[in-house]
Amino acid sequence: MRRAWLLALVAAPALAAAQTITFDNTFINSTECAGTGDITLNWNVALKGITALPTGASVQVYATNQDPAITAGNDCPVEGTPSGRHVGTVGSPISTSTVSVTGQVFATKEFVTAAQVTCSDNQQIWVCVQAFDAAGATGNKVGSAVGGPLKVKVSKPLTQTGVSAAGGDRSLHVSWTDPNSPPTSKYQIVAASILDPTFVSSMFVQDPRDMVVHRMNVTSTSDNRLGDLVNDVVYALVAYAFDEADNVSDPSMIVTGTPSEVNDFWDAYSAAGGREQGGCSSGPAGALGLLVAAASLIAARSFGRRK
Repeated sequence: MRRAWLLALVAAPALAAAQTITFDNTFINSTECAGTGDITLNWNVALKGITALPTGASVQVYATNQDPAITAGNDCPVEGTPSGRHVGTVGSPISTSTVSVTGQVFATKEFVTAAQVTCSDNQQIWVCVQAFDAAGATGNKVGSAVGGPLKVKVSKPLTQTGVSAAGGDRSLHVSWTDPNSPPTSKYQIVAASILDPTFVSSMFVQDPRDMVVHRMNVTSTSDNRLGDLVNDVVYALVAYAFDEADNVSDPSMIVTGTPSEVNDFWDAYSAAGGREQGGCSSGPAGALGLLVAAASLIAARSFGRRK
């Protein structure tokens, strides 16, 4: 099921009484609108004058470009009423004897085609389920359910800016700025060694989720640790943003970073020729001496690197 971390249920006060269809996601993005992806529906049909669907009953799913504005138990909307309404079937009739159905999967493109909406922002699609007392859409209408809208959002987020990568032990600490307002809720860091002859093409594939490189999904733009890297190897990095509909931004500008081993206090002290012993190296004075020696060594190393 797509984008489980964006799981959402429909909530529209105007349709509270008839809001008996839920979706695994309430957005349709650019890829799905163009023909890839699916939507999972769950519904609970409100019946008219009966307590259960009879044997041989079925339901048909419809999509429409206008709010059905129906109450529980009424029929699904009719094409062209009111003017400009488009209603189309989604899939074939489904045989069922229960009013509650879960986990019905449909191709996203079917909803777009049935409702005759365009792949552009702010388009909306409502869904209606019509129950019949005989198999197929030929029997008496005995109940219905309605839900929506599904919101079409196809514009990509703005490109991330100001990416930086600070080296750590077998890791890089990556930060950047999100120019989107409000900021997006999901990001992806992608890194590849510049020693990899395929890294350039890998960094700029159409969808970063298809890359076979180091990558990490995060929800913050600040100090994200990308681990499991190799020290002293230069890595090229880019950052992507994903919006609430899972549209992906263009990649940020490439930056580079190099993981490196981090010396701790005892590494520095040992490298300076120190060793653990009694006498003057013990107690507060001895500890102070160790600190001074280590600090002097680290400062000398840092100065040497800047020369």
